[in-house]
Amino acid sequence: MEVIDLESTSTADAVLAAVKKAILEAGKGDAKVDAACGDISVTSMWRLTNGQQVAKVRVPRSVKPTEVSRVRVSWTNCRFRIRRPEAIRCFKCHGFGHTQGRCSGPDISDSCRKCEDKSHKEKECLT
Repeated sequence: MEVIDLESTSTADAVLAAVKKAILEAGKGDAKVDAACGDISVTSMWRLTNGQQVAKVRVPRSVKPTEVSRVRVSWTNCRFRIRRPEAIRCFKCHGFGHTQGRCSGPDISDSCRKCEDKSHKEKECLT
């Protein structure tokens, strides 16, 4: 799970407290939720270019965190959502689902990953 739209001054402890509070309120006294709240943790936080932060939060599945869509951290009402896993992508053939160690495709590693043009890399791509 991740908490997004955090202020630049938000701390991991404040995020953790806010997530636990929101999940307990959504659980409405459920004994499983109360017991599992001890296993919730903030695993990492990073800053975006616009100054906001994102926090990655580990939540047990028994808590059913999908019932919570917003978390209030200090003065900010932040979004709380399931973190999408990043797709595995091959650097050799630019295909998905495998890595270059198990790749049997053609070697096009010197071309752009977006448009497959050999004159530039992905950073300079205009498409």
